[in-house]
Amino acid sequence: MIATNTSSARSGCFAAFSTSAWITVAALSGLPAVSLGMAKADSLIPPGKPAPDVALSALTGETVRLADLKGRPVLLLFGELYNPNSIAACQDIAAVLARPALANIDASAFLIVTQQAPAADLLAEAKRKGVTLPVLHDEGRRIFAAYRVMVLPSLVVVDGQGLTVLPCAGYPLDFQDMVVDALLYAGGKLSPVDYSRRRTAPSLSATAPVNVRAARLAALGEQLARRGSVELAIDRLKEAIALDPNCVPARIGLATCLLNRGELATAEEHFLHVLGTNADSVEANLGLIHIQVVRGGSELESAADRLRALLRRHPNDPKVVYLAGLVAEKSGDADGALGHYKRAAELLLYGQLRKRELK
Repeated sequence: MIATNTSSARSGCFAAFSTSAWITVAALSGLPAVSLGMAKADSLIPPGKPAPDVALSALTGETVRLADLKGRPVLLLFGELYNPNSIAACQDIAAVLARPALANIDASAFLIVTQQAPAADLLAEAKRKGVTLPVLHDEGRRIFAAYRVMVLPSLVVVDGQGLTVLPCAGYPLDFQDMVVDALLYAGGKLSPVDYSRRRTAPSLSATAPVNVRAARLAALGEQLARRGSVELAIDRLKEAIALDPNCVPARIGLATCLLNRGELATAEEHFLHVLGTNADSVEANLGLIHIQVVRGGSELESAADRLRALLRRHPNDPKVVYLAGLVAEKSGDADGALGHYKRAAELLLYGQLRKRELK
């Protein structure tokens, strides 16, 4: 048998795992870390406030400084080349800048990335994915931190005086319209009153189908949770459920946040709601198992039964295998738990390597 302190150490590891990874189910499930909605503006530099200076190397070698661009609007898009919505936002910005109506506004736009890779490799990836904006490399995440970037992508539009015009955290449905309005305002073509009126008018996001809006809010909530902004995440997830009570990602995301806060009964309600329409939902089943394990006692046997059924259907899912290790450990089977933990780690590592090979 494994010594008690070893088992306790593994329990401590699970506590850390549950605090970080269970909030972000996507980290193990392979879902992209993508934000599809818009977060509250307080997650970035507020409008009217000076934009922090930027001094970064472009992938092509030159140094770009925000201070050198005074007198013209500047669009700073914070994203990553592996993030599909960062790429889509790049393409939207390029399309906006190419509009004849904006030809007389001398604006500069940049994509800022933090990926740890040689500049030449990143430049090749940018070209392969059709990114035409100059790409700046923020390897130490200094500029990401200065601008308080929490979700990908995030856009900050700066006017000619170096003041923030538009902080947009996420990739909303009306992204292009927002960029156009911000450029017109920053370029002196739109008055403050008109700009404010246009930004508060009903937008595409307000007229889009509720299931689309709910899905985007759910994705935003998931990423906010991943970044540690759990309260903001819960707000967005509740908004999504209010729009579409059957939005599965919102239910799962909210239940997971509540589970990590110890609100087991409410989390259980959301997991059960998902299982009411999809009894084979891996995430909902795992959530219920997790709750039963935390409660312990007589519920541990129910957790084991549910887990065995899940393992038969999904034997190579690292989340399922990991939780099998937890159930085994809580049941006193230290050797079985260790085997499951090792297998889960192998499956997760293999999945990550496969993703890299397919890029």
